[in-house]
Amino acid sequence: MARFGGFLVRLTNLWSAVMARRWVRVLLTLLVFALLGAAAHRALPNRYVLDVELKADTPAGSSAQIYFSQDGKSFYPQNIVGMVRIFEAGQQSFVGRIYSRKPVKALRLDPVDRVGALEWHSLTMQGPGARLDLQGDALLARSPTLDQLELQSANPQRLSFLSTGVDAKVGLVVPPELVSQSDPNRKALRLEVFSALAGLCLLVLVLDLLKIRLSVLGRTVHGWAARMANWLSDEATIVFSAWAVMVYAVLLVLSVVWVALGLYQSSIGVWDEIYSTRPAERSISVGYPKEIRSDEWDVLTPWMLNQVQTGMKVDNPNMGAPAATILAGVPVDGPLMLAQPKYWGFELLDVEHGFSWYWAFKTFGMIAAVFTLLLALTRGDVVVSLAGAIALFGSSTVQWWFSGFAPEMIIGLSVAVVGSLYLLWGRKSGGMVFGAVSVALVVPNLLMHLYPPHLLPVGYLGVFLLGGLMLRPGALAGVLVRWRPRLVMMVMALVLMGWLVSVWYAATADTVRLVMNTVYPGKRFFLGGDLPLYLDFHGIFESWKIEEWPVPFPPTNQTKASRFWVLFPLVLLIVPVWHWLKPSYRVKVSLLAYCLLVLCWASAPLPAFVRLGLAHLGWSMSDPWDSAFGMGVASALLLAVMVAERARGELTVLRPSSWLLALVAFALVLSYGLSLASLDSEFFDINRILLASVVVSAVVWAVHRGNRWLYLGLMLMAAVPPLHVNPVQNGLRLYLDKDLFSNGRHLGGDGAMWAVYGDLRVAQGFKAEGLRVVNGTNYAPRMQVLDVLDPQKNGQDIWNRYAHVEYVSGKTGAEPSFDLVFPDHYQIALDVCGRHIRAIGVTHVAYTFAPSAAELSCLEPLQPPVSDGAVRYFRLK
Repeated sequence: MARFGGFLVRLTNLWSAVMARRWVRVLLTLLVFALLGAAAHRALPNRYVLDVELKADTPAGSSAQIYFSQDGKSFYPQNIVGMVRIFEAGQQSFVGRIYSRKPVKALRLDPVDRVGALEWHSLTMQGPGARLDLQGDALLARSPTLDQLELQSANPQRLSFLSTGVDAKVGLVVPPELVSQSDPNRKALRLEVFSALAGLCLLVLVLDLLKIRLSVLGRTVHGWAARMANWLSDEATIVFSAWAVMVYAVLLVLSVVWVALGLYQSSIGVWDEIYSTRPAERSISVGYPKEIRSDEWDVLTPWMLNQVQTGMKVDNPNMGAPAATILAGVPVDGPLMLAQPKYWGFELLDVEHGFSWYWAFKTFGMIAAVFTLLLALTRGDVVVSLAGAIALFGSSTVQWWFSGFAPEMIIGLSVAVVGSLYLLWGRKSGGMVFGAVSVALVVPNLLMHLYPPHLLPVGYLGVFLLGGLMLRPGALAGVLVRWRPRLVMMVMALVLMGWLVSVWYAATADTVRLVMNTVYPGKRFFLGGDLPLYLDFHGIFESWKIEEWPVPFPPTNQTKASRFWVLFPLVLLIVPVWHWLKPSYRVKVSLLAYCLLVLCWASAPLPAFVRLGLAHLGWSMSDPWDSAFGMGVASALLLAVMVAERARGELTVLRPSSWLLALVAFALVLSYGLSLASLDSEFFDINRILLASVVVSAVVWAVHRGNRWLYLGLMLMAAVPPLHVNPVQNGLRLYLDKDLFSNGRHLGGDGAMWAVYGDLRVAQGFKAEGLRVVNGTNYAPRMQVLDVLDPQKNGQDIWNRYAHVEYVSGKTGAEPSFDLVFPDHYQIALDVCGRHIRAIGVTHVAYTFAPSAAELSCLEPLQPPVSDGAVRYFRLK
């Protein structure tokens, strides 16, 4: 041992001598920045861009698409681009933009998807610096490969084909001058990133050359952070470390950069492939938009943009009933804006950067809020708190519900608990003020995110957490410390909260009653117990998927299928049962008790009177599937608390070795996965099962050993796959500059009231432009309209709901009629020449189909600045 110790001493001395040499430090610096550059290159690779435009006459209703090949031979399904149909000067065109990480060497154009005649006029391929036009029979000189297309005739103006099938193809080799056309926007962004890294590297080397050691700089930064941490810390609530302050600083910098670049995680990029506008230019585009997120890009975002552009008033008819704006959670000017910090950007910045602020709040705000809550629960453990925040933010459930209210509800829970901590136990006056303001604002904030299936479980989780904190040894005595200023702050919090809630109630009371009495969603009343037990824990397998399909246990959609990792049962493998009775375990007991309550509500065969009692306590508003939202959050908090306590040596664990417990966890997860495979073999394949088994067993090992860094690494690993769900892009041109919508403003002005016959998406797009539209998606029925269209309320069972309202042509002189398409979608057959449409204030009409001759008799055609045969614009005569 002495020899070995001497060897270690000599090795340490050698390392110190080597590191003292300046050239070694220079090499290490260059290596670090080279690795950062490689990471940037990986995250922002060169992108090749190619625009393709086909001018052709195709069979009615036909669509076109492009497959591109990076090796000149293979056309893979993931390399497909839909083409957008455009009408200009009476000529139909199909346009598509290809983005590729590698040069595009060949194309396979599918110009028609049905049998019939194809008149091919021209094909244009254009990159940033080169262009190729193939007019008429010039295409044939490129030796195209034709499939299911028979050439009928050829001349310099056109090619006449007959499509003999539904999968017609034209294959082409991309000319060399177009193959190497890389995206200049991506080039510029890469140059900026690499320049920043090079400049930072140079700064580090200069500081070292000037003998200003980075360690000195590091100590300076750390010292500043330590002073800030000391100023923020309160021994009765949260003791911040310098590293915690630096985490907040990094999140703040990232959020500022995010907003400055105008980034968002919206799926409005879907509009690139809908109707006439060519794909919008973006300097940043990571991932791809999801059409399944239509509740965001086709509902909430148009509502939000309409609200911002029309003054953020409480009553916006574009959303249905009065005060639907407040219940739907869009920005509303006035006192309630105090409780909606995610919309403050619309007050301080322009609409594009305000939109980016909204998404930054959901991202960095959620990470910061959960991080702070965990700092309180783990007594300041920065690594574990960061791991828990990342785990929740990167969970499948949060990412698939990200464009809804999932982040806001988790932020609200975190702020409510942390604020209550400061209000009840804070020793510093500033902390008490912070707690009072937080508690006062969080209740009206959550009331403006009124989605009971998630809100109810989150609310109960907050109650359980606060109950556990109140039952800690010495908690009551802590409340009595400085009780006079604390009492004043509590009264102020109640007054502010009461005022804001009264403002909320005065505006929304009638609309809440209306919504509660709708057919859908109506008065939800669930009795629970009907969710099979095996569906409560399969999130450990579901979250690893990196594509939208398949999803487990169809039929369902990707959002409903998303699940948290629910690992709380594994704590019984780690902690002796009798230790849960200790007073120091009361916070952990409250989290475990909450998880068991939700599990029993969802899946346990409880007696009828117990189930009915839970229903009357509010659980009737949350169906068992959605109740797991709160259970997943509680499970993540519980594991983080246990890791932190074990790392400090405060958690007593079972005697078996960590390896044995990890092996038991592996066997349990493997068995569970194999049982699920018998129900859905397509999704639960052996690779997915083994991956989850290994990672969960590693989590058990990390918790049992109290290994903070391994736990952080595992949570990062689990969080990465779901991050593919939401794209990161910039720019609002998809809405604000789309000809389809701006035509409506140009033709009707601000005073027009539009009705859209046909495609509901156009109605919502008009709203995004800031126009007034009588139909589209309504949060709650607009009775001023429905009292005119259905005064006898014969169609009440159809229209009395949250719904996408579609207008279709009604018979001449007929009364309006209603037809339910889906639970949230109905049609109104309305005669455009009748009295009803004028009685509800409509002045302009847009059609996404050709109106009949009878309808044209009472419509004045309008010529938009940019012609689009897919949408026709009229003024009512």
